[in-house]
Amino acid sequence: MTTDTRISEGDYTVTVSGLDAATVDKTTATFKATDEQVTKIDFVNASDTVAYSKFAVIKLKAANQYGEAVSLGTSSFTALVSGQSPTTFKKDDDGNLVVTADVTKNGTSQGNGIIPVTVYFNNSNITVSKNFKVGTVPILSKIEAGKVTYSNNGTRLTSGDDTASIAMNLFDQYGNPVVKSQLQPITPQGGTAAIAEIAASNINPVVTPYEQNITVVRTNNDYTDFFDDNDNARIKIKLANKLDKTADYTVNIYGGSSSATATISVGAGALATKVEFDTSGVVIAAGDQDVKVPLIVTDAAGNKLSAADIANDDNKGRFSFTVTNGTATLVTSGADKGKLNLNFTSANTVGNKVYISGQIQQSQTNTFVQSNIAVQDARVAERITVTTEPAAKAIFGASDKVVYQLKDQYGSDIDKVASNVTNQSGQVSNYRVRVDVTRDTASTDTNANKISTATLATAPAPVAGTNTVTYYFSNTELAEFNKGFNVTSTSGSVGKVTVKATIEKAPGALGGTLAFSDYSSSISRSYEAIKSDASLTYSLNTIGNLFAAIDKFSGNASIKIGSTANDSLTAGAHDSRFDKKIGVTAKDSSGATVKLPYNFVKSVSSTNPTVVSFATATNDTNDSNTTTTTTGVQFPATGGLLSNGFVIGNKAGTATVSVVVYTNKGATLTLTQDVTVKDEAITVDSIVAGKSSRDYLNAPTPGATPVAFTYAYEYFTKDADNQLKVKDQYGIEYKNADIARYNAVLGVSYTVTATGGSVDINPITGQIGTITSGVTDFTITASAPNGKSVQVVVKK
Repeated sequence: MTTDTRISEGDYTVTVSGLDAATVDKTTATFKATDEQVTKIDFVNASDTVAYSKFAVIKLKAANQYGEAVSLGTSSFTALVSGQSPTTFKKDDDGNLVVTADVTKNGTSQGNGIIPVTVYFNNSNITVSKNFKVGTVPILSKIEAGKVTYSNNGTRLTSGDDTASIAMNLFDQYGNPVVKSQLQPITPQGGTAAIAEIAASNINPVVTPYEQNITVVRTNNDYTDFFDDNDNARIKIKLANKLDKTADYTVNIYGGSSSATATISVGAGALATKVEFDTSGVVIAAGDQDVKVPLIVTDAAGNKLSAADIANDDNKGRFSFTVTNGTATLVTSGADKGKLNLNFTSANTVGNKVYISGQIQQSQTNTFVQSNIAVQDARVAERITVTTEPAAKAIFGASDKVVYQLKDQYGSDIDKVASNVTNQSGQVSNYRVRVDVTRDTASTDTNANKISTATLATAPAPVAGTNTVTYYFSNTELAEFNKGFNVTSTSGSVGKVTVKATIEKAPGALGGTLAFSDYSSSISRSYEAIKSDASLTYSLNTIGNLFAAIDKFSGNASIKIGSTANDSLTAGAHDSRFDKKIGVTAKDSSGATVKLPYNFVKSVSSTNPTVVSFATATNDTNDSNTTTTTTGVQFPATGGLLSNGFVIGNKAGTATVSVVVYTNKGATLTLTQDVTVKDEAITVDSIVAGKSSRDYLNAPTPGATPVAFTYAYEYFTKDADNQLKVKDQYGIEYKNADIARYNAVLGVSYTVTATGGSVDINPITGQIGTITSGVTDFTITASAPNGKSVQVVVKK
């Protein structure tokens, strides 16, 4: 047993708990403690002579009754050198008493003089005295290497900037310790130049075998490089960069006529030593401009490197890649981090092969690797998926949206198809998408067949005598098709609208007569307007956790972003991104969701407003603040209709939020939900974008003149639903310009790399500045402080 505090004299009992007394001999033990006593003091110097030095060292050992060095400090002892107090009097790591004295004064000279030294234990008769001869000036005669310790608390150097410290013991010609002060240049009285008793240049450490990334640390290039902050002698070795092998290195420390050796260990870091192309899931289709190829990279131990390791500073500069008909570059951030990006300068032809090669520079072995990928048929739209489902039913004239997404024959999203697509057999085809919007014949809702056509150049008229309107999206309008369709209803009417989409294909080239026919299976979604007095059940959407914004941000000017000082900290304010709007869901007896035009919130309350603050408001631009009349239901006219409720976090804790809502039958209903407020700092949970590649010039609307965008987020944006979006851990979403407005919270920054020149960008706002001539493309990266990022490649 070892105690960590000093104990007084007496009898002690030690009890071991957690054991079954029936299964062990005994669970207690006793011992007697006695007070420590100093029994003797002895000199432990190697000889009776000390060097002629201003910092001569004399060591003694004060022993207790057990022969051990006493634990008492030097304040319990008195040391005298030539009858005077020494320069310093302290204890070393071994518990010895260390006297440092200037033996060059009082008439002594080199090789001529006697220095009497006396040390005694205060208030006792325990004392020791000795006369030391004064020798010549100190000479570094012996070096001993001690324990090696590593800055990473491990057993070897592994990462760049790791260091190893080798403890040293330095001795003069008389076997006495050499201390830091003896290597420090001092200007003598009346002199002009500083001179050290022992030149630091006498110490010369050399690492073998030579490795350019292993160096002796020479911070100041003087004597201080050989001592730590506690004035203990040591040599520091630094690993500048990771190595791709595990090995031991010998450090030879030369000094005077002596030398010492120590061994330091270096472990192979996560450094690339082998690279392979994983082409198993890679498709290069005719006409593709950019293709990502996964890499399989391993280190010297055969461990597979992560995407982050592949793209970090230690590795990214070690790779060299080439590709036929283009450039090959390592992706260093974003969702494709650690992959190889192939950018083709001209279209690849179906049936040809693309060759890629790579190797690891600075490797001691041959790492060259090559692979080829056959060019497949050009990408065409082959099937349709649903990315946004509309509610099954609607009431009070509610609107909703259905969003389809085209997929190509290789499973990827596609928003454009070339004209006159030629396959490997030489057959030419063209593609389009047909959308049929059909109204239920029983419907009296004249708006039930409406579809968003604002982005189309022309909107076809309904065919007379039918209930169906058909829209055709050409191969150049597929991006508009992917944006989705608004479906609407009229309050008080019943009926159903169905939106059906089908991919069509026609053999032959443009300019001739094209006979389009169904190429894919049709996909459809329906939206049904139901009676206003249907029986519905209501519930609150999950609010989730809130951030204690009011408590943490009040008084912080960089967070007050709104048009008034506290808009960003006010529930329901336009400029706040810290609040949450309360959502209400209605369902019919079958469990189908019924879309409401408003949330119909009458009031909101909190059991503890100091935890959850709340507000009722109608300042959402999609909602109305006017009295609403629906068939069979008259809502209160006084004060208008409050359609939205909002909550915002004040202080950490939990409170119950109660929301009073109007039902479709005019009654009120109280819904409750427990809400937790946390004060954990906001961090970026996810960052996504609508686009990963974009042309430099883009048309604001179909047919308009293409223009360059001003801000980075515009290049990330696909449409209103697919923008640059950042979501924090509380579920709050920040889009496009708001990301910069809340930079003090999110810390998202923008960087850009360019090919053929340079591009200026504001790191906070993402505003794009000067683009030098010669730039062919540039990559914008939006990065969060925690490393999450997204990229968009912009082609000029």
